[in-house]
Amino acid sequence: MNGPLDSTYSDETSTGGRSDAFRGIGRATVAARVGDLDGFDWLLALKRDYFPDKLELKAPLVIEVMATRRIVQEQVLDHVSSATIIIVDFGEHYLRLLTRVCEMTGNPQPTRGEAIRHALERTLPREFIEDYLLALRGAVMLSTPIPKIETILRDILQETGSGVVDHGLLVDGDDLQAMKDPEFREFVARFSAAFADALAPDRQAEAILAAQSMGRLLTPGYIGSVTLGETVSVDRYFDQGGAHSFEGLVRAYDRVVSALKDATDRFFFNSLRGGALEQHDSALLLGIQAADIAARIAADEYQRFPDDRSGGLAAVKHRFDRVFLNDRWV
Repeated sequence: MNGPLDSTYSDETSTGGRSDAFRGIGRATVAARVGDLDGFDWLLALKRDYFPDKLELKAPLVIEVMATRRIVQEQVLDHVSSATIIIVDFGEHYLRLLTRVCEMTGNPQPTRGEAIRHALERTLPREFIEDYLLALRGAVMLSTPIPKIETILRDILQETGSGVVDHGLLVDGDDLQAMKDPEFREFVARFSAAFADALAPDRQAEAILAAQSMGRLLTPGYIGSVTLGETVSVDRYFDQGGAHSFEGLVRAYDRVVSALKDATDRFFFNSLRGGALEQHDSALLLGIQAADIAARIAADEYQRFPDDRSGGLAAVKHRFDRVFLNDRWV
């Protein structure tokens, strides 16, 4: 488990080319989150030695130098290895759906890697695929941390009696259905970066052990208040992204912080500090630039295995300490 952080910085990228159609089919969004415990002097040194004329270090520039200078490669990999990597990959869902579509239309059943090519070659009607992908969104949402975090929040509200336990506590389902696929994936990646620590088995175990040592009653609401409280106390900064998806994330964050503040009296906690949740131009924050580099390295590792998610995961885990895939820590 990483030590406590004051701030984290996040950015995300996508496997494959940005200009390809139907990026949701067989593609993954890969986000990286870095902390500020050790600072970013290494990034300043890299800029000074290799990119003195650049205002901002972008991942492609750094990776290009890494390919030809081993010392740079070792330096960068050493510093980004502590990043948390979040992979949003619904390829299996999309592949199953596209396989059924192919069966209905008489097209060959695709492999995971071939799914995107079906779309690019227009062997299937574009509108047909888009309608089916939208219909699949509800099922895909169950493979994100959204319902798990909502369950934690629901337990807190039930035990404290501090709020109405309604459906869609954090996220408007209609709102998510209306998002284009890249924006939906961005939202899931950022939601994971903001809340997934509360699902970490080691963090939950620490909360249980601490409660036992103090003679606390081990209820789901209490444990959830501890893990979510630690999670939202950190300042989180993201690169500029879609305004619509970020507004949804802020609403969910505010709802969690509000519920946790109400729970402090019920569970006799110290006062809760809700951390910042903001978007910034990456040129202004070294942390976001570091996250951009880590995300691109992780995406490059993951996409080396387009038809083998376990192989891609193993490659990413080889480089990075903590990895979260869709709705679970791996």
